Amino acid sequence: MKLSLAALPFLLMSVVAHGERDPSEVIAVVLGQEVTVADVAESPIDGLINGLLVAKFKEDNGIEATEREIAAFVDRMVESQRRALLDFEAERAELMAALDEAVNPEQRQEIEERLALVAKRIETMSDPPRADWGGWRTTARPWVERWKLDKALFDRYGGRAHFQQVGVQPFDAVIRFLEEQQASGAFTILDEDYEAAFWAYWRSDAHNFIPEEEAVELLAKPWWLMDPPSDD
Repeated sequence: MKLSLAALPFLLMSVVAHGERDPSEVIAVVLGQEVTVADVAESPIDGLINGLLVAKFKEDNGIEATEREIAAFVDRMVESQRRALLDFEAERAELMAALDEAVNPEQRQEIEERLALVAKRIETMSDPPRADWGGWRTTARPWVERWKLDKALFDRYGGRAHFQQVGVQPFDAVIRFLEEQQASGAFTILDEDYEAAFWAYWRSDAHNFIPEEEAVELLAKPWWLMDPPSDD
């Protein structure tokens, strides 16, 4: 691994936090690949180690997005965007009518501000590259493979999950996977401070956990294929 110039400020911060450390000092070994102080200054140690382990898990288990899965993702995203655009256009019509009936400057200003925001959303969502297949295919593959990875880990290790910004992460399954990998010698962290940093997120209870029995249902189907919430 090489250190980029952009990572130098983070390297200096790391040196301050861990004392005068040689950037070339090896602080972990992952699948036979050395991780140095300089590497961790460029990217967090948990991301570096997890990235290498997950890449091997995906390869070993044949996890990759098929064209059919990509097409299903894109179709749903395009349809969701179409529906959202229709909703914003309907809201714009309502706001225009409300503006005509506004009786004081404060009401008019509030409506005009919302109108400007809605108009901007409509303009952005109407942009052809973002509204067709080509606009979504670039993001389809990583999302599909992320879900397939999470599903594979959960099916193998089970446990609690928790909500992320998009989708559900099999929290306990990842911990069990990492513990198994460490016990097998797939990775070794040679520095106690970095060991603590690596496990900090996974050892924290500051998560809204989903019980395993609920996670089974949530991870059974990709989030983009789930029915949208009812308006009722």
